[in-house]
Amino acid sequence: HTYIPFLPKNISEEDVKNILRNQGFGEVMNIKIYTKKYFKKQNPHFRYYAFIDIHLFITTMGNNMKHNLQNNKTTHVMFNKNNFIEHIDIKRYLSLEERINKGYNTNNSFINSKHFIELDKEMTKLLCL
Repeated sequence: HTYIPFLPKNISEEDVKNILRNQGFGEVMNIKIYTKKYFKKQNPHFRYYAFIDIHLFITTMGNNMKHNLQNNKTTHVMFNKNNFIEHIDIKRYLSLEERINKGYNTNNSFINSKHFIELDKEMTKLLCL
């Protein structure tokens, strides 16, 4: 599974599929966009992120993304949406256990939230199929 940690709010599942297909990365087989609500100075804000399953094309772009995913690197994808340049970063999904084993700081409110822990359990089950 791959992970898009920050998704612009005006980008739909279909947009992500079209961007990755049209730029020669691959065919998105499954995508799920999530919303995380958080507060900044007592004002609600929203963060959007996504998990995707992608069948990578045998192209320069697809091969580069495959290499990046295998080596825990980020693929940066730029695109035009409504005459604005936007971007998404695509990474390999790391389970909570993998994050802890790699020494990532897991002491933040999002990672320790019930929402994230349940999502991590669900993703770990899917990865084991």
